[in-house]
Amino acid sequence: MRVIFLDIDGVLNHADTRNDRVVTDQEPLPIPIAPECMARLNRLIAETGAKIVISSSWRLFARWEDLGPALVRHGLVGDVIGETPDLANDEVWLANWQARFGAPFTFEKLERGWEIREWIAAHPEVTAFVILDDVSDMDELKPWLVLTHPCDGLDDPDVERAKWLLDRSADGLVVARKQALGTGRPCAECGHAGKTWDVPDWDNGGFAWVCVDEVACAARRFHNQNAHKPLGQDLP
Repeated sequence: MRVIFLDIDGVLNHADTRNDRVVTDQEPLPIPIAPECMARLNRLIAETGAKIVISSSWRLFARWEDLGPALVRHGLVGDVIGETPDLANDEVWLANWQARFGAPFTFEKLERGWEIREWIAAHPEVTAFVILDDVSDMDELKPWLVLTHPCDGLDDPDVERAKWLLDRSADGLVVARKQALGTGRPCAECGHAGKTWDVPDWDNGGFAWVCVDEVACAARRFHNQNAHKPLGQDLP
């Protein structure tokens, strides 16, 4: 699955976009949208088959389940499938931060790229990605950012660069999955805190918890299963 991490302000609108819309019964989420920018996003989706994940701060004020239909009402032709996590309010991620760095997270600097890498790590079905944003706080994922200009929004060269990056994002997936701290529950198999994810398990009609750290998980399972055996006893 190919994914576009979508910011809204400065990508789907620009300095000249009207921002005087009000909430109505017909439009509870009056997002300022520049039609030409939306048309370019639709072209990018049509030519790449990518799905949309909301990374914009709009997701902090409205659920992605509401933002998706709102964007469709504003002209989006594509699928919105989720949103990046709000790490500043994620207790598991904050605990994992303290475990890794030996100190509580201070909230002085939260990179949007960290939220994107957590979403990538939680979704092993992702095979390619690109980030559309007018801010560059992406940390190690910056090479896969298309940095738009807030005065212009998404323009034609941005679309071409996004297509180019989607075809060259394999290394970014590796980086994201390696650096992710985790926002899930401890792995039932190996006990690795915050390194499991709820992923579709269609064969069993629901979801399955999968450890992101697969190699280490297998090693821990082997150790846990055989730690009780006397020295010299054959191990399977």
